[in-house]
Amino acid sequence: MACDEGAVQADCLMLQGRAHCGHSRFAEMERCARQALDLARTRGDLSDQAAALNNLAMSLAYRGACRPALDALVEALSLHRSIDDEDGRAYTLGNIGFMHNALGDNDAALAHHRRSLALRQRLGEIREQASSLDNIGTALFKLGDPLQALAHYQESLRLRMGIGDRSGQATCLNNIGYLRQLAGDYCGTLDCYRQALRLREATGDRAGHALVLQNIAILNGQLGDYRHALAQSEQALAVRNELDDRSGAAYSHIAVARLLIEQGGDTQQVAAHLDAAAAIAAEIEEPEIGLRIADARTELALARADTGAAGIFCGEARKLAERLRSKQGQARTALLGARIDAALGRVEAAQAGFREAIAVCQELQQAFETAGARLRFAEFQMSRDAEAAREHLDAAAAFFTRIGNRTYLERIERLQSDPRCGRHRGQDAGTSATTTD
Repeated sequence: MACDEGAVQADCLMLQGRAHCGHSRFAEMERCARQALDLARTRGDLSDQAAALNNLAMSLAYRGACRPALDALVEALSLHRSIDDEDGRAYTLGNIGFMHNALGDNDAALAHHRRSLALRQRLGEIREQASSLDNIGTALFKLGDPLQALAHYQESLRLRMGIGDRSGQATCLNNIGYLRQLAGDYCGTLDCYRQALRLREATGDRAGHALVLQNIAILNGQLGDYRHALAQSEQALAVRNELDDRSGAAYSHIAVARLLIEQGGDTQQVAAHLDAAAAIAAEIEEPEIGLRIADARTELALARADTGAAGIFCGEARKLAERLRSKQGQARTALLGARIDAALGRVEAAQAGFREAIAVCQELQQAFETAGARLRFAEFQMSRDAEAAREHLDAAAAFFTRIGNRTYLERIERLQSDPRCGRHRGQDAGTSATTTD
């Protein structure tokens, strides 16, 4: 049988592209996808064209070019239909869902993921059904329905357990843990993360293990255990560097920097970690990393009392959040902007920013972030409207008392000792709450 050299070359290019993706080399992934697409078009192979278009779309999306990526996927879907390839249609519909999600159209994302699931169910593909359920869960969460999101994650976990998919189980447990963490259920979160960690260890997935370890570090940071959080983040960073997981390494650099800022650590060390993350972001062109860096640099500038630099970095973060249609980014930049306005004496702008941050965090059901924004607002408002400040202070006190974060509770106790607060020194913060998050 004659060997189709064009087909072999195209397959090699596709494999090379996936390898580049695994190392966050998205420009190289795009180059391989375009070459494979040209070969497939020359040969008239519609199936290979559709596969190359999917790879091209993902390489573009990872670099923030979601509109061109969506166009490529629509073309791929048409090709799959023309050759009656239901498996390819299901895969492409899922990718289209990702693009709509990235573009902020969560309703369209949900619709495409549901169509993908229906095809997977008809084809009897259990593992792929579970992946579709995960994607539907994420879309539902972003549409403000965490309970239905949780139900889909749990159904995915049930399917994965049924087929012994331990790697998939770890992913589900991460998702479930994340929802529980947002809701403030830290015991449930830690249980999920620990199960996921054991599964990653059992499967020898060091990259997945580092991801879970980083999640646990963030959880410990929220609980106020900065020593363990920093050690775990540095451990995750070391593994990611060893594996050449550049995207993961960038996120770990940012996590270490934020923990150091939270502890009032060496600002030069903070800047070094953010510079390392920025170098990676410039190379792999992942805009979400750029957003996180701009956020952290704003925090660092505020810690240095440099409101000019803080304003510049916050402006960069706001533009990236708008570009990515990131609600979480909107909340973070609103809070940072409010802190800058407060430092500059712009009272009305600061008040508006704090209220926006609190509202978006509540909409996203982010318990820790909501409580933190409430505390910042209370600190700002105490000298202006003590009654309104007490309302936010009580809500923050209830949350931080429940999770036992002493760093935040000490800030609350100092504020409660202010005569304008109407509290007596030493009153238990947990009994003063009138509202909860």
